[in-house]
Formats: sequence, structure tokens, C-alpha cells
Amino acid sequence: MSLLRVGRPVLRHRIAGFQAPRNGARTRFWTGAGAVGVALGVLAATWQPISLDAEPQSEEEGTTQPSGQKLISMREVEKHNTRDDCWVVIQGYVYDVTDFLSLHPGGAGVILQHAGDDATEVFKPLHPPNTLEENLRPDQQLGPVDPTTVVSKAPRPLTDDEKRVRNAREEMPPLEGMIDLQDFEELAEKVLSKTAWAYYRSAVFYNNEAAWKRYFFRPRVLRSARFVDPSSTMLGMPVSIPVYVSPAAMAKLGHPLGEVNITRAAGKAGIIQGISANASCSLEEMVDAQTEDQNLIFQIYLNKDRSASERLLKKVEDLGCKAIMFTVDAPVSGNRTMDIRAKGVVEQAPPSAKDDKNKSAAPVGIAQAISGYQDDNLVWDDIAFIRKNTKLPILVKGIQCVEDAELAAKHGVEAIILSNHGGRQLNFAPAPIDILWEIRQQKPDLFNKMEIYVDGGVKHGTDVVKALALGAKGVGLGRAFLYANGTYGEEGCDKTIDIMKKEICTAMALVGAHTVKDLKPEMVKPLGFVPATV
Repeated sequence: MSLLRVGRPVLRHRIAGFQAPRNGARTRFWTGAGAVGVALGVLAATWQPISLDAEPQSEEEGTTQPSGQKLISMREVEKHNTRDDCWVVIQGYVYDVTDFLSLHPGGAGVILQHAGDDATEVFKPLHPPNTLEENLRPDQQLGPVDPTTVVSKAPRPLTDDEKRVRNAREEMPPLEGMIDLQDFEELAEKVLSKTAWAYYRSAVFYNNEAAWKRYFFRPRVLRSARFVDPSSTMLGMPVSIPVYVSPAAMAKLGHPLGEVNITRAAGKAGIIQGISANASCSLEEMVDAQTEDQNLIFQIYLNKDRSASERLLKKVEDLGCKAIMFTVDAPVSGNRTMDIRAKGVVEQAPPSAKDDKNKSAAPVGIAQAISGYQDDNLVWDDIAFIRKNTKLPILVKGIQCVEDAELAAKHGVEAIILSNHGGRQLNFAPAPIDILWEIRQQKPDLFNKMEIYVDGGVKHGTDVVKALALGAKGVGLGRAFLYANGTYGEEGCDKTIDIMKKEICTAMALVGAHTVKDLKPEMVKPLGFVPATV
């Protein structure tokens, strides 16, 4: 049941919906219109009049409800359309965002493009529904717009990209035709908007995928393959397969329900979901969608305002997340050219006479737009800061060399994740599987001091089995779930997990392992490596 607060809507799961103020009014929920994922604009909201018995006043003043609540005329909203006086309408509610312009992670430009107007169309795909409630003062949340003063606009013509997506979705094959993860990826390129595809795909990641192909099995035979059990544990939590959802942001770019689809699929399958700090659904929405025994891990980027990180850590713990994933490989945003070129809805406004400086109108990508709050002054002592503010286990995500793996162990973290951010940050960063091999060869004692995980470039169950044999406790998939969600939604995520489970079981059987514990380092070698003779 949706919760209500006097005078303004509260958005709260199961679908991103709108609840009218508490005045005996009529209520309507919405999930977006048109084919799923056909560009960002199809998610615009509609709203029913709050009261049919209200006495209309002047168009400038809006309407006063019998309860005494004042509705704001759209004519009044339109007057506040400058940098010094900026109002916007989001899902039927009026906000004064003047002071927030300088704080918006995506810059003031994208807001100013919709000053004095309805900005729902660009807001909803990029932000959790409670974003404005958490970032604006009560006096900046002005009240509901008077729907009787909203002039219906003619439907916006579809862009060429939207037409392309619509046509591609009409020709989608049945889900049963998805045989491996590559099938989802190839289909996603066809049916996702250019903005979504560019954000998901943008990276120099080819070495990540190629690196897995440099490692070969040394199978053991005549070990009965009748029974194979891929279940394991991660940080003491049971999992059906040693695969977890890597935290990947902006799932709503591919499907209106966003990360909630992934949460539901992970819960049914019994695997752990890492929740992105920049998810397009709220943490509350995902917590509400989880099964009773499902385990969630929250990824955190430390905020420049550390008090904000303190509050977030408390919130995460209170909501029942089981661990904190501290991402350390993105103190600044990488140069994701594909994302920047696509730019989509995230553009800076042209310079105006009121600007203090003649700012560039060059576009920024979604990645840069959503990461402005992140602190670039990250140091090893920040682990102690996190430990001070939570009792949850800490995983350090983004370790890229043996030396830093040792330092993480010395700082007492429960786990590390070998990752180069999916190749999205630094060109020529090492592939995680190569780092895992180096640790196995140079510092094998680290596997006894903390759990070690890997993500980046994983495309097959054989990749997972290779990592497990070398000592990894589990393997993360990020893009795979974004592609599955962006094509078939929750069912696509279900299918992705099923594919991985079958491939893992087949590989385990063929290398001679009945359980995950049977996988040993000597079962895997890199190309050109000659094991010592027995």
C-alpha cells in the first residue's frame, strides 16, 4: 500500500506510481506508456483531476480544494523559468529547484531546459522516485499542479531512433531463442535506444573478454558426472550458484521497472544482488521487492559531503542490506566517449546572459551526469570511516594489482573484488582474471585472509568455473543483467541466471568437480604456462 504525506505525493514501489494528496481525492497509478524502452520520452505521466467538486478560481491562481489545499496553476509555473527563479513539475507536483541547480550532479543545464515546464519525461528514467524529496527542503516542495490548467500537448512525433526501436521490438524473437549471454547483448543493441545502449556499452572492455580466453582447463576424467552441485556461500550467505549481480546503474533506461526486475529475478534464483548507488530505482523499492530470505549488498561511492555518506550507511543498514561494497576505482569519471556522443537527455543548457562565466554547451554523458557528488579524495583511511559508520562487512571493489590486494587485507576488509569497472574507467587497465592469477602465483595466502571476487568480461559459465578454480569465491555479472532487463525484463533476468547455472554445471562436470570445493588451481592454466611435473 502506498504511504501518504499531507500535501504531497510519496512514490513507493511496486511500480513507480503517483499518489494524490490526502484529501479524499481520486488516485491513479501509472507505469509508463508505449512499448518498453522505446526511448526515454514514452515514460511521461498522466494524472486525473484531484477533485471534481472543486470551485475553480482564476487561471493564474489555480484551484483551492474543499480541504483548503491550494493547487498551483500551470500558468504560474511557467513564470518561473530562469536560473534565478526555476520551478519544474515532476509527476504532477511543483518543485522550486532554484537553489538546487548548483548542486545537481548532472549540472544546471538539463534542469534549465525544462524550467517552468513539466520535466517528468527526462526525470523518471534517470532518478529514483524519492530523489527530490530527499534533496529539497519542505518549503521547496510547493504543491500539486492544478490539472485543470494543464494544456494537453499534441503527442510528440517519434524520432528516427524511437521508430527504429519500435520496429525492432515488434520483431523480437521468443525468449526461448536466447541460448547464451551473447544473444541478449546482440538483441539489446537492436532494441535499446541509442542513449541506453551507449551508456551500457561504453567502455574499452575488449581485454576483459579476451583475457578469459587465455586460460585453459586441465580436466580430470573418470569422476562420475551424475551429481553436480554448484551452490556455495558468499560472506557466509548461501547462494544457489557462485554468481552475483554486479552493481550497474540506470536499469530504467532499458525497462520502466528498472532494477526491481533484477531484484525479483535474483530473489527467485537465490543469488545476491549488488545494488548500485546510482540505481534508477530507490533502495526502498528494491527492498520491498526482495523475497523474505533474499540478500542484498549496497554499493557506495563516498560523497564529497561525508555527512551524507554517514546518513546513507545508516539507512542501508536499517533497511536490511547485508554488506557494503566500497567502489574505489572511480574517483573521477572515465572518458566514456560512446556515452558522451549519445548524450541523450543529458545536455547542458547554452550559456545565458545571467551566467557568471561563458560556460561550454558541450554535452556530458549519463555517467558523468550522475556521478558529480562522488569524492575524488579517496584514501585507505576511508575504510576506517566506513567501518565507524556501519557494522556490516565491507567489500572493496576495484582492486587492480596484487599490492593493493595486500593493503586491503591489512585494513581488515572482509572481501575484495578484482575489477576495472567493466573497462569503463582506465584504458589498458588489467583484466581481473589476470590479477586473480597473479595473486594465486605470488600471494596465495591472501585467499585465507579475505574472500576474493572477480567481475569484468564474464560471458560464459566456463569463465565462472575458471575463476572459482583459481580461488575466487564468486563472480559478478553487470552488463548481462542490463541487457536481459532491457530486452525481456524480469523474465530475461530469470533466463540469464538459468543459462549461467546450466553452463556452470556442465563445465564442473567436464573438469571433474562435483562441488565448488572440488575445483582446484591445478585445473586451470594460462596459455603458454607449463605446470610443474609431478
